[in-house]
Amino acid sequence: MNSKFFIISLFLTINIDLVRSQFHDTTELKLIINKLKTPEQHKIFWDKLYQIDQTLAQKGGNHDSIFERNLILASMYINKYGFPDPKRSGNNGYIASYIWVHTKYLDMEKFTFPIIMKGFKSGLIEYNDLVNYFISGMYTQEFDIDDNYQNISLNDLFYKLQLNLSDTIDIHKLLLKLNRFHSFEKGHRSNLGIWQIFTPRDTLRYNDIVIPRGGEGEKCQMFKHENENYYFGFLNSAVEYKEIEFLNANKTIFKTKYYHGIEYYEIMENGDITWFRKHNVTINMRKIRK
Repeated sequence: MNSKFFIISLFLTINIDLVRSQFHDTTELKLIINKLKTPEQHKIFWDKLYQIDQTLAQKGGNHDSIFERNLILASMYINKYGFPDPKRSGNNGYIASYIWVHTKYLDMEKFTFPIIMKGFKSGLIEYNDLVNYFISGMYTQEFDIDDNYQNISLNDLFYKLQLNLSDTIDIHKLLLKLNRFHSFEKGHRSNLGIWQIFTPRDTLRYNDIVIPRGGEGEKCQMFKHENENYYFGFLNSAVEYKEIEFLNANKTIFKTKYYHGIEYYEIMENGDITWFRKHNVTINMRKIRK
């Protein structure tokens, strides 16, 4: 296939109408993967996905449908060709990991982890990046990072996080999972309030000194879903809303469900929220809207 025509065809196919793309009909996506014959076409494929991924990430807003589409394409590619080989697609292997990182749902990261694992096994993702970047991002959503974290064996980390270690990604199951998330997103929500952080959220610890950084101004929301569960999370975030588990009868103290660490939130008498983190760090959130 003429390379110029291939580029145009790829661009048009990936950018199909968003209303249609939310259903993720994989017929055309499979055609794209199967048409990759030459090293140039493999390189064009990853270059185009990178262009779309970075353009949308910089724009902000909700582009979940396109990010999901890219994830499906990356998964199909990995299943058929393995992790991008520099000899075939140029130095583009990092693009597959970029697409994986922009996965909104933790469960989807776990299920599509073969993308990252294949990169590690091929030597194109280093051990340090595997543990301290890819795995740590998932780990901190469920556990506290402590001094022993880096001493946990890979097998124990995989087990604790229940990662998918299959050699390939089941595309049918991937689509079923996405459809469940779509159903959740479309469900009715009763808003219970919006809060704004007015103290730093992110912190570093160096020589027993807590160093605050960033987070001021970010907004959080709590709502009750039509499924009768409560959820909490950051507005306009690439991270999903987390289901809440209340820790007292008054429903004023809570943590996010499936989180096994010591951090928790408390709704104060004036309606503000205090986030109690490790190392005696507290984050204050002022209620700005019901």
